[in-house]
Amino acid sequence: MENKALWHSGAGIRALLRRHWLWCAVIPLVVLSRICWYGMLLPYKDTFIDCGDYIAFDTLAMLQGNPVNGRAPIYGMFLDFLELLFPAQYLSVAAFIQAAVSTVSLFVLAKLLYRIGVSSPWCELCVFFYSTTSAVLGWDACILTESFSLSWGIFFFYCTVLYIQQHRLRDGVLSILWAMALIFLRPQFLVYLALLLVFFVLKLIFPYDKAERKTLGRLLLLQLVCWAGIFAYCLVFQTHFGVFSMSNAMPRQNLMVCIDRGYYTDLEDGELASFVLEQLDQGGEPAIVCTEAVERFGNGRVDKAARQYFADHFDRYFWDTIDVMWQNSSEPFYGYAYNDALSYNSDAWGGFFDLYPYQKILFDNLTILHVLLASALEGIAMVVVWIKRRTMPWLHMALFSISVCTTYLTFFITNSQYMRTMISILPYFFCMAGLFLQMCSDYAARVRAAQPANTQ
Repeated sequence: MENKALWHSGAGIRALLRRHWLWCAVIPLVVLSRICWYGMLLPYKDTFIDCGDYIAFDTLAMLQGNPVNGRAPIYGMFLDFLELLFPAQYLSVAAFIQAAVSTVSLFVLAKLLYRIGVSSPWCELCVFFYSTTSAVLGWDACILTESFSLSWGIFFFYCTVLYIQQHRLRDGVLSILWAMALIFLRPQFLVYLALLLVFFVLKLIFPYDKAERKTLGRLLLLQLVCWAGIFAYCLVFQTHFGVFSMSNAMPRQNLMVCIDRGYYTDLEDGELASFVLEQLDQGGEPAIVCTEAVERFGNGRVDKAARQYFADHFDRYFWDTIDVMWQNSSEPFYGYAYNDALSYNSDAWGGFFDLYPYQKILFDNLTILHVLLASALEGIAMVVVWIKRRTMPWLHMALFSISVCTTYLTFFITNSQYMRTMISILPYFFCMAGLFLQMCSDYAARVRAAQPANTQ
């Protein structure tokens, strides 16, 4: 009763505010920043070709086993569901939901940072910079999968960290389910499920205790069920699009790589090579030529020809990709909604536009090179921790494997828009940055604590 009286008297509230004073400063700034970012935009942005594919997605046809446009199903189904509920405003509602989920993910990110050992003030600063950059906010208004990729990626990694630390079945199950949701949102997240499989197998060899082996057996069984479902989906997809995959984008992208780098003249498929050469000589746009080639020769044949060239000339392909990686390393991360004046709301308050350039200067300086370096340094940190503690550094292993697969491998799985493809690295980057800042802070504290003893 005395504690309650103390709380109601205001002393408890003041103590709480003193203990979390930095959050009291960060939260209003984040709210203000997001109001400014969102306030200058139209309700949604759908000017990209990919947007049209998701809007045109036919959920009924897909459920009947007849996928129509080669897109992963979850986002198209999400839009179709909203269209049933809000026929006239469903795209605006979709953007609102994306912004709401993005906001919820900030709280999960804060809990995640505390979980992995990032304390004040570094946790608050990481959440602040992540939540105020247009590289995150700029996707919330786009009718694209990037906003959910960022938010759901945080949910996935939070559940994975919970399992690493607490070894509970439900956390392992949730991490698998979030990985599956991400896969059917964007097939590039197949790597998450694969990394979870490797992680569970390693944990089976090096378990926390004997009881965890039983938990891991159940998780591996769920993994088999998930992989069987993905395999079945790919088989159905192959019957319609001629390629064993969850998306029909890869054949076009691989052929585009061949055109961009001049490989197409040496393709083993002479008929395909001649067609591409003829179309380009006639002034055809490379992207249109790729689409026409797929329509004429089919996804399977185009994909086989491109992959065959990559395999036969791997050295050239590898070093050309490294060169492309370097050429694109200076590209900053940004959200498409804030890179197109057509997305701006001309009726919005002018103050939003006045503040825009300052927010850009403060929060939009993160480049591809930064995340490439962070991924490499995380690998070094993983090795150092492994040697120092002589135990498996599960957290660092997870951060390193996810970040490397998200960044470096992106240049091997697509032909352009590398920043957009690897956008899901941002939460992991801030986790790695937070851990680094915390490490430096802890080291400085140990040095200060040792100084009096050394001077005596």
